[in-house]
Amino acid sequence: MLDLASNDIISASFPHHHEIIHLLVNIKLKTLPLFTLPMLREGVAVRFGGRWGKGPATLLDLGAFLYRDTLVQLDSMLTVRGFDSGSEMDLMYPVAGVMAAYLWDKLGKQKFWPAYLALSDRQDSITRLSVANVQSVLVAATGKKTWAEFRADFDGYVRGKMSSLSVSASGAPQSGKTLLTDGRNTVTIDGDWLGFTVAADSGALPRASFLFYKSELFGNHKSLLFEEHFQGAVPFAGYRYGVRVDQNEAGVYDYAGNLLIGKFILGINGSEHYFDARHNTVTVRFKRSLLGKQALTAGDITTVPY
Repeated sequence: MLDLASNDIISASFPHHHEIIHLLVNIKLKTLPLFTLPMLREGVAVRFGGRWGKGPATLLDLGAFLYRDTLVQLDSMLTVRGFDSGSEMDLMYPVAGVMAAYLWDKLGKQKFWPAYLALSDRQDSITRLSVANVQSVLVAATGKKTWAEFRADFDGYVRGKMSSLSVSASGAPQSGKTLLTDGRNTVTIDGDWLGFTVAADSGALPRASFLFYKSELFGNHKSLLFEEHFQGAVPFAGYRYGVRVDQNEAGVYDYAGNLLIGKFILGINGSEHYFDARHNTVTVRFKRSLLGKQALTAGDITTVPY
């Protein structure tokens, strides 16, 4: 949590990006409101800082899925009571991140903060806001005429912008350059995408781990996330990023920040072209930008047991 009185971040993990975003918002606003509607306050922190050890891209993908499949109803999360409704709250955070992304992109930085402050006040005032009250503020802020018009625009954003921003997809790139192949596992690069093909013998499960960008900056330090993944079976050699692929899911991990930064889950992100049962092969691709901007060569990659 972020303690507002002292601006101290209290956390068992570091750096805790979600709480850092809360702090940066307070620094930006200078004169702080006592309370902000949770959907917007937490949505901004998810949009730029992620949550639960997961980066923003991972949670925005999840939020778009939860919203498209109506696992979270938008109206139900607009009020304080609705957002804080027990077990459903954890589902609402990713959708709140999508809403914050929509408002940020729609309004721009200059108009976003007035909308944020319009839903900020004393705690009792914000707690009393009804669904209709919040809808009215959002409609006015975005220049729409009705809530139905707002919803239609938001739906279009989720279908279009969120889909285009997705950092993962099933199947290998259509073309490109092979960066690494070890007989069973292949890494290719094609423009903005890194492709991974993982194969196994009949009766075995296709699974592999790839490590990227060995760095001397770790020194003697370890990565808690790396140790959690490999349980001592693979020594930590200072690689910054990892990609782990199996029959059901694939993830991209930042071992310096102990973060999941990209995820593909069979059934959530789709199923076509991911697992080929006939050839016992998995193919998946992730946006190249997840691994930073530096050039990537075969020498920057190694494979290790899953």
